[in-house]
Amino acid sequence: SVAPIISPINPIIMKRTRNQNDRDGNDQSRSPATVLDTRYFETETLPLHYDHDLETTMERLAVMEKKQSIYYDHYDEFRKAPPNSNLKKWRTSILEWYFEVVDHVQRDRAVAILAINYMDRFMAAKFGVGGSAAKEVSKDIYHLAAMTSLMLASKLYLTTRFDRRCHISTNYVLSVSGGNYTKKQVEEMESEMLFALNWLVHPPIHPEFIEQFFHLMPRWADDHDTRFQIFEHARYAAELVVLSRVGKPAKMAYACILTASKSLPRSVRAAFVRNVAVAMDTTPDDVLREREFVTDLMRSVLTSAVAEDVPP
Repeated sequence: SVAPIISPINPIIMKRTRNQNDRDGNDQSRSPATVLDTRYFETETLPLHYDHDLETTMERLAVMEKKQSIYYDHYDEFRKAPPNSNLKKWRTSILEWYFEVVDHVQRDRAVAILAINYMDRFMAAKFGVGGSAAKEVSKDIYHLAAMTSLMLASKLYLTTRFDRRCHISTNYVLSVSGGNYTKKQVEEMESEMLFALNWLVHPPIHPEFIEQFFHLMPRWADDHDTRFQIFEHARYAAELVVLSRVGKPAKMAYACILTASKSLPRSVRAAFVRNVAVAMDTTPDDVLREREFVTDLMRSVLTSAVAEDVPP
């Protein structure tokens, strides 16, 4: 069973088990500035092909990138918050708890990342988070908002993805809260949160950028499980990033894929890098700082896993 939200939460990121789901991109469009280059690269002769329409992927990425400016202006508030602030410490614990819950009910971990986006924006809108305008938020209010955020995220994410399974219900959330809140309190918090978010509840998140970037990566004859492993490693790295910092997801998602895909055949990697450059006007050099951050983060996690003898 899942630990109550008010109990101490042990780090669960190392025990990652996620249910795999088919994921569809946002149905948004924009006329591409130029066609994608799908020619062979370097001297290899691997026959490359794509599972998705590249022009459609390019359009979706362009829309998602524009939406970042709407959904991620709150991260400046978190930059102002002192490193030892309660909100920063609570955020890490709550996100770990989110991961534990969605694993337990076999939902996509993107639900947890969407939920923490709601929480970050709600806290910034209602309490200021950092700076002289910051207001004190009680642990009880934070926990209530956190549970409501997870419930809301599961409802909206699974519905937009045409997932027929039930979302995380109010009754389930109350059952893991230790009986500290009522259904009415959760419903009132949901309404307050939606208004604070201005009903902007479909932000582009790290897993969605990774998904779309992967549509720009060509397939090759003997890729076997390589692509799946790269995808999983990139998603895992993105989860660690979200645990560690608040910020816009596009560049970090790209950095996660680049970090996880160093073993790709040269022609495949070159084609992928070229496609991203055309679609997003972004090169590996443009995300050098992000790549270094992801590399250091992964190294730190693996070092800790070895020290604790915990399988990553």
